[in-house]
Amino acid sequence: MSGTPTLDEFIARTWPRNAYVDYPEFVSLYIRSGDIIVSMGLEGYLWRCSKVIQIANIEAEHPGNGAFGRLVDDLVLRGLAVFVENVHNPRFGPKLLRMGFVPVNTASGPNFLYNHEGHLTLVPIKTICADRI
Repeated sequence: MSGTPTLDEFIARTWPRNAYVDYPEFVSLYIRSGDIIVSMGLEGYLWRCSKVIQIANIEAEHPGNGAFGRLVDDLVLRGLAVFVENVHNPRFGPKLLRMGFVPVNTASGPNFLYNHEGHLTLVPIKTICADRI
């Protein structure tokens, strides 16, 4: 595999866990894979979200024509949760909410999670703290 991997190639590999990927209808799509820790508004509770694709940077060839929805549908069909981080576009956050995404990790910015059912495990706070020592 050389150059920019396709989504299939990216999902099949174990390392590296981040890359720009080649995907139809997108000029740029930078994603990560791997578990993430999320807070969902319940103070004192953190959740490990597994089997998740993190979308860090995205640019559609023709914005507003449904390419993002088709990408999300494809990821969900693969059994993945979808995390969109640091949404800066003022119209994109409300669109994510209309699509069924939920706000998470709001203390660190506008982040959203979708298809999280079956992907979340409660994580004791002391486990998180011990990981950082």
